[in-house]
Amino acid sequence: MQFGGQFNFITYFLLTIFIFKANVVAACKCEGEISTEDAVKYSEIVFKGVVLSRTITAAFDEYGIVAKGDSSVLKLLGTNPIAAYKIKVGSVFKGKQKFDTVVILTPVNSVGCGVSFKIGQEWIVYAGTKDDVLSSNSVQRFTSKEGVYFTNLCTRTTQWYREEENAIRHYMR
Repeated sequence: MQFGGQFNFITYFLLTIFIFKANVVAACKCEGEISTEDAVKYSEIVFKGVVLSRTITAAFDEYGIVAKGDSSVLKLLGTNPIAAYKIKVGSVFKGKQKFDTVVILTPVNSVGCGVSFKIGQEWIVYAGTKDDVLSSNSVQRFTSKEGVYFTNLCTRTTQWYREEENAIRHYMR
Protein backbone atom coordinates (compact mmCIF):
# COMPACT_ATOMS: atom_id res chain seq x y z
CA MET A 1 0.00 0.00 0.00
CA GLN A 2 2.83 2.39 0.78
CA PHE A 3 4.30 1.87 -2.71
CA GLY A 4 0.95 2.88 -4.21
CA GLY A 5 0.92 6.05 -2.09
CA GLN A 6 4.44 6.96 -3.18
CA PHE A 7 3.55 6.17 -6.78
CA ASN A 8 0.51 8.44 -6.64
CA PHE A 9 2.57 11.24 -5.08
CA ILE A 10 5.29 10.91 -7.73
CA THR A 11 2.71 10.79 -10.51
CA TYR A 12 0.97 13.87 -9.10
CA PHE A 13 4.32 15.68 -8.71
CA LEU A 14 5.39 14.90 -12.30
CA LEU A 15 2.01 15.90 -13.71
CA THR A 16 2.21 19.20 -11.81
CA ILE A 17 5.66 19.90 -13.27
CA PHE A 18 4.48 18.95 -16.76
CA ILE A 19 1.46 21.27 -16.54
CA PHE A 20 3.65 24.11 -15.19
CA LYS A 21 6.19 23.62 -18.00
CA ALA A 22 3.40 23.54 -20.59
CA ASN A 23 2.16 26.89 -19.29
CA VAL A 24 5.66 28.37 -19.46
CA VAL A 25 6.13 27.21 -23.05
CA ALA A 26 2.92 29.00 -24.05
CA ALA A 27 3.78 32.12 -22.07
CA CYS A 28 4.40 34.53 -24.96
CA LYS A 29 1.14 35.48 -26.60
CA CYS A 30 0.87 38.50 -28.87
CA GLU A 31 -2.61 39.73 -29.71
CA GLY A 32 -2.34 39.25 -33.46
CA GLU A 33 0.22 40.87 -35.72
CA ILE A 34 0.55 44.59 -35.15
CA SER A 35 0.43 46.83 -38.23
CA THR A 36 3.41 48.99 -39.18
CA GLU A 37 1.31 52.08 -38.46
CA ASP A 38 0.40 50.92 -34.94
CA ALA A 39 3.93 49.67 -34.21
CA VAL A 40 5.34 53.11 -35.06
CA LYS A 41 2.57 54.89 -33.19
CA TYR A 42 3.08 52.90 -29.95
CA SER A 43 6.89 52.95 -29.99
CA GLU A 44 9.01 55.74 -28.53
CA ILE A 45 11.82 55.02 -30.96
CA VAL A 46 11.97 53.17 -34.28
CA PHE A 47 15.33 52.69 -35.96
CA LYS A 48 17.46 50.52 -38.20
CA GLY A 49 20.75 49.24 -36.81
CA VAL A 50 23.39 46.51 -36.72
CA VAL A 51 23.66 44.24 -33.68
CA LEU A 52 27.14 44.46 -32.12
CA SER A 53 26.97 42.31 -28.98
CA ARG A 54 24.80 40.39 -26.53
CA THR A 55 25.04 40.16 -22.74
CA ILE A 56 22.83 38.20 -20.37
CA THR A 57 22.56 40.05 -17.06
CA ALA A 58 20.60 40.54 -13.87
CA ALA A 59 22.56 43.74 -13.08
CA PHE A 60 19.54 45.95 -13.66
CA ASP A 61 21.09 49.07 -12.08
CA GLU A 62 23.64 49.19 -14.91
CA TYR A 63 20.80 49.82 -17.38
CA GLY A 64 18.75 52.16 -15.20
CA ILE A 65 15.94 49.64 -14.78
CA VAL A 66 13.38 50.66 -12.20
CA ALA A 67 10.51 48.42 -11.08
CA LYS A 68 7.52 49.49 -9.02
CA GLY A 69 4.57 47.58 -7.65
CA ASP A 70 3.76 44.34 -5.83
CA SER A 71 6.82 43.46 -3.72
CA SER A 72 6.27 39.69 -4.01
CA VAL A 73 6.37 39.92 -7.80
CA LEU A 74 9.35 42.29 -7.68
CA LYS A 75 11.36 39.75 -5.64
CA LEU A 76 10.95 37.20 -8.43
CA LEU A 77 12.03 39.73 -11.05
CA GLY A 78 15.32 40.34 -9.32
CA THR A 79 16.37 36.79 -10.17
CA ASN A 80 15.32 36.78 -13.84
CA PRO A 81 18.15 37.72 -16.20
CA ILE A 82 17.53 39.82 -19.28
CA ALA A 83 19.31 40.00 -22.63
CA ALA A 84 21.04 43.31 -23.37
CA TYR A 85 21.99 43.88 -27.00
CA LYS A 86 24.27 46.71 -28.07
CA ILE A 87 23.14 48.02 -31.48
CA LYS A 88 24.85 50.55 -33.75
CA VAL A 89 22.12 52.91 -34.92
CA GLY A 90 21.87 53.56 -38.65
CA SER A 91 18.65 55.38 -39.55
CA VAL A 92 16.21 56.72 -36.95
CA PHE A 93 12.63 56.76 -38.25
CA LYS A 94 10.96 57.97 -35.04
CA GLY A 95 12.30 59.47 -31.83
CA LYS A 96 15.47 61.30 -30.94
CA GLN A 97 18.71 59.46 -30.41
CA LYS A 98 21.84 61.24 -29.11
CA PHE A 99 24.15 58.22 -29.26
CA ASP A 100 25.43 56.17 -32.19
CA THR A 101 24.81 52.96 -30.20
CA VAL A 102 21.90 51.95 -27.99
CA VAL A 103 21.20 49.07 -25.63
CA ILE A 104 18.06 47.08 -26.34
CA LEU A 105 16.71 44.98 -23.47
CA THR A 106 14.52 41.97 -24.19
CA PRO A 107 13.60 38.74 -22.42
CA VAL A 108 16.29 36.06 -22.75
CA ASN A 109 14.25 33.78 -25.04
CA SER A 110 11.14 33.67 -27.21
CA VAL A 111 9.17 31.88 -24.47
CA GLY A 112 9.27 35.18 -22.57
CA CYS A 113 8.66 37.15 -25.81
CA GLY A 114 12.37 37.91 -26.22
CA VAL A 115 13.74 38.89 -29.62
CA SER A 116 16.66 36.69 -30.71
CA PHE A 117 18.83 39.31 -32.38
CA LYS A 118 21.76 37.92 -34.37
CA ILE A 119 25.12 39.64 -34.02
CA GLY A 120 26.25 41.29 -37.25
CA GLN A 121 22.76 41.45 -38.74
CA GLU A 122 20.77 44.59 -39.52
CA TRP A 123 17.44 44.94 -37.72
CA ILE A 124 14.49 47.30 -37.59
CA VAL A 125 13.72 47.90 -33.92
CA TYR A 126 10.50 49.21 -32.39
CA ALA A 127 11.20 50.06 -28.74
CA GLY A 128 10.38 52.15 -25.68
CA THR A 129 11.46 52.86 -22.13
CA LYS A 130 8.66 50.74 -20.64
CA ASP A 131 8.88 46.93 -20.47
CA ASP A 132 5.53 45.97 -22.01
CA VAL A 133 6.11 42.24 -21.46
CA LEU A 134 6.44 42.61 -17.74
CA SER A 135 4.18 45.54 -16.99
CA SER A 136 0.77 44.74 -15.57
CA ASN A 137 -1.67 46.16 -13.05
CA SER A 138 0.58 44.99 -10.21
CA VAL A 139 4.05 45.78 -11.60
CA GLN A 140 5.63 48.40 -13.85
CA ARG A 141 9.22 48.18 -15.10
CA PHE A 142 11.01 50.82 -17.14
CA THR A 143 14.45 52.23 -17.83
CA SER A 144 15.50 55.74 -16.88
CA LYS A 145 18.87 55.64 -18.64
CA GLU A 146 19.31 57.44 -21.95
CA GLY A 147 20.03 55.16 -24.88
CA VAL A 148 18.47 52.10 -23.21
CA TYR A 149 15.14 50.69 -24.42
CA PHE A 150 12.95 47.59 -24.16
CA THR A 151 11.53 45.57 -27.04
CA ASN A 152 9.84 42.18 -27.48
CA LEU A 153 8.39 39.85 -30.10
CA CYS A 154 5.02 41.63 -30.09
CA THR A 155 6.42 45.03 -31.19
CA ARG A 156 7.10 44.09 -34.84
CA THR A 157 10.88 44.27 -34.32
CA THR A 158 12.37 42.27 -37.18
CA GLN A 159 15.49 41.54 -39.14
CA TRP A 160 15.79 44.29 -41.76
CA TYR A 161 13.99 43.92 -45.04
CA ARG A 162 13.26 46.62 -47.62
CA GLU A 163 9.45 46.32 -47.51
CA GLU A 164 9.36 46.99 -43.76
CA GLU A 165 11.59 50.05 -44.08
CA ASN A 166 9.49 51.33 -47.01
CA ALA A 167 6.28 50.87 -44.98
CA ILE A 168 7.76 52.86 -42.08
CA ARG A 169 8.95 55.66 -44.39
CA HIS A 170 5.55 55.76 -46.10
CA TYR A 171 3.75 56.04 -42.75
CA MET A 172 6.13 58.73 -41.44
CA ARG A 173 5.50 61.09 -44.40
